[in-house]
Amino acid sequence: MPKKTKAEYYHANRVNLPEFLQQNGFELKKEGQHEYRWRGILGASVSIKDNAEGEIGLWNQWSMERGGTNIDFVMQFLGKTKEEAVDMLNDDAVFDKNFVPPKEAYTSLSEPEKIANHQNQCRF
Repeated sequence: MPKKTKAEYYHANRVNLPEFLQQNGFELKKEGQHEYRWRGILGASVSIKDNAEGEIGLWNQWSMERGGTNIDFVMQFLGKTKEEAVDMLNDDAVFDKNFVPPKEAYTSLSEPEKIANHQNQCRF
């Protein structure tokens, strides 16, 4: 499988996660203005942020103290590799594969630190 570009990762994490999941057969319950809940395998409860265009999609499974981005969700709950998750999320996407994400999308923070910072700001 060819190496993914920054543009592919950037776009995969900005797909509207609730919409993507519903299109793929997940039953989600709307809770509040910007949140959905999915009752997963064995009753696992997962909070999913309804991300606006351009925002990173996020989810949390508070009982297991884990969460992450769209790519992490597909890897965790659909058993895909990172590359497969990116392909799956971008399946219907039309974008310039040579697109260079804005510099602020990639800071010196690690991905988990960026996610934690983002979650603390929005606390969905």
